[in-house]
Amino acid sequence: MLLIELFSSLKNEGIILNDTQRLQVMKYLSLLEEKNKVMDLTANDTREEMVEKNFYDSFMSAKLIPNNTLFLLDLGSGAGFPGILYAILYPKIHIVLLEPMRKRSLFLQECIDSLGLINCEVVSMRAEDYVKLHRESFDVVSARAVAKLSILLELALPLLKVQGKLIALKGPRLYEEEKEAQNAMNLLHVNKIKEEKFILPTNKEVRINALYLKNKKTEEKYPRLFAQIKKKPL
Repeated sequence: MLLIELFSSLKNEGIILNDTQRLQVMKYLSLLEEKNKVMDLTANDTREEMVEKNFYDSFMSAKLIPNNTLFLLDLGSGAGFPGILYAILYPKIHIVLLEPMRKRSLFLQECIDSLGLINCEVVSMRAEDYVKLHRESFDVVSARAVAKLSILLELALPLLKVQGKLIALKGPRLYEEEKEAQNAMNLLHVNKIKEEKFILPTNKEVRINALYLKNKKTEEKYPRLFAQIKKKPL
């Protein structure tokens, strides 16, 4: 997918970028391409793959962000998907990019500075540590390629306010992961309220973006230490 095709496809989906936002997207892509030569930021090597599998995929999930969102946290931001693109698309939402790997967090900061994203900040911490400082502080948490759902829920839900929402960017394994995560969903008082399924235009891979609602306050014992979460998911 070429950039001009990206902008056209997004327009067809009701996602319209102004000239400034388009320039920010192009600059971000250039930064990503340059840094990807020396860092393992994305497995998609060609520009066309990056645009379709990372940019288009991430922008499509932005349709799930509620209109009244003020504070959003992107969990495990990595190279900035979807958090950087959310920050470009919604300049009035304050966005935290939570990324524990120092090299990646430095790249994210470089992107923020270069693109002039004054609504965005990078925090280089693990979720289970960051939540000690900002428990139940966010309207929305997003996550792409972070962990299977049973693990993701325990990391994300304590960061959300009651009635906050989790956007999980997933593929066709989502339904299998949801079956495995039923106990976690019950314990953490969360349910799915919406999903959007689509196919990438060129390579025809299936993507499913799911929206989950947090119904009650999360018990203080969650999240556990990550070693415990990984060894024995809820």
